[in-house]
Amino acid sequence: AIPLEPYSGLRLTLVALTWVLGLIYLIVGLGFSAVSPRHATAVGLAVAAWLGAVFFSDIGVMGTAVALRLDPQQILWLSLANPTQIFKLAGLHTLQGHLEMLGPGALYAARALGPWWAPVLTALLAAWVVVPLGVALRLFRARGGL
Repeated sequence: AIPLEPYSGLRLTLVALTWVLGLIYLIVGLGFSAVSPRHATAVGLAVAAWLGAVFFSDIGVMGTAVALRLDPQQILWLSLANPTQIFKLAGLHTLQGHLEMLGPGALYAARALGPWWAPVLTALLAAWVVVPLGVALRLFRARGGL
């Protein structure tokens, strides 16, 4: 049997990251619900947003980087604009402790952000919760829903 005690902090971190990512897309769906006349439209837009973010997380970033000949710094900032990519980077950083396997963008990030890597990812995930929630609440208030 594998002793699980040394991994409990790791598991909690990954569960927390997963929970936050789910919360982000729940809030994005809430925003779509605020502007959609029908429930089915809001659900469809929320699922499309999630699928688009997942697609853009890997293939889209690589394709954009190649097509536009982006340097590692630009690839990093493009990646950090997507909550799914932030989740992936935070998860891999939690599991591995380094991001070299992700290529030049991650190497640039490790050098540029140094020990601030984890706080920056945490702040970006928090922003992806707070900003869309604020927008969704404002939209609901504008429609008289709250």
